[in-house]
Amino acid sequence: MVHTNRKKNRSGTPRKPKIVHTKRREVLDDEGWVHIVDKPSTKPAPNVVELKDESKELWALAADFKIGNCYYVDRTIEELLVEYDRARKSWGKCEACRQLKIFCEEKTSADNEGVKKVVCLGLGSLQNARGEGRKASFGQLVGLLSLLENLGKEGMEIIFQDPAFTALDKQFLTSLSESYSVLETPEAFAKVTVDTMVYAIHCYADIYSQISTQEPPAVLIGTNMDKFEMSSEVDESTGRTLKAMVEGYEKSPFPQIRSDFSDTIIYWGRRSTEEAGVAATPAIEEVQGPEAKEEDAGVEAKDIEPEPIAKDPVAGDDKLEAKEAKTLSPTGETETTSTEEQEDRGVKT
Repeated sequence: MVHTNRKKNRSGTPRKPKIVHTKRREVLDDEGWVHIVDKPSTKPAPNVVELKDESKELWALAADFKIGNCYYVDRTIEELLVEYDRARKSWGKCEACRQLKIFCEEKTSADNEGVKKVVCLGLGSLQNARGEGRKASFGQLVGLLSLLENLGKEGMEIIFQDPAFTALDKQFLTSLSESYSVLETPEAFAKVTVDTMVYAIHCYADIYSQISTQEPPAVLIGTNMDKFEMSSEVDESTGRTLKAMVEGYEKSPFPQIRSDFSDTIIYWGRRSTEEAGVAATPAIEEVQGPEAKEEDAGVEAKDIEPEPIAKDPVAGDDKLEAKEAKTLSPTGETETTSTEEQEDRGVKT
């Protein structure tokens, strides 16, 4: 016989269910929705509260995980490849792609031969939790590769650097070409040389400041440096430094698509001081007006000796050459006059 400590119901009436009253509370999320949740009777451990807060934060931002202050979504390399192909097709149909092609066609082989590698800074993570940010990163990536293709430099070495890159970002970028590599911050700055194209879209002023400490690159594609000089968030010294960094470059606006390349300038082919002086010489000559030309003509005329005057065989030398004679002036001073002047005055010699 089975024994139990539970009391038997000898009355035969069914037992009433025991009602447990729980406290509930309303929780308002970041999107304005109100959630009714059970209020715990006991205080959970601090680590549990922190985990719930982080989960709520990730849920509100549609993120799957967080590294530092950046939020990311889970992706596979196959999914990144699908988004990359979609971005390429979208770029190929836009007006910016056509304008960039025209820009590249105007560049001669002499303009291009100075570019040997690319340093790409601040591309952004392709796993960014913000959909617009992720879309902009893919757009800027295909924009760079389109530029190199139009210049006939597809397959050129590209060095990527961004502290926001995930391990999957690095794996995907290096899978696109054997000539692509990813360096940790700040290693890529040392790779900027005179034969480098620096591709740094919408970077902070301190990124461009570090570029300014390196050799002047052959091409710099980045934010309009005049903006920093007028910005209240950048000190005057930095603004002047960035503006001076791009002096001597040919400036062209990067073709626009959405806001991916807003305020972006292509600084191409910095000229040396000697080249700038030689190029300016013809312009200086053209500015010279007729007065300057007359002066030049006068200088040339001084170098030409006058032709000798032919002697008159009848009149003799005395008629051709002025003869001088000394006479006393009324004041008693000695005057030197020619023979002709003396004849006019009636002075006898």
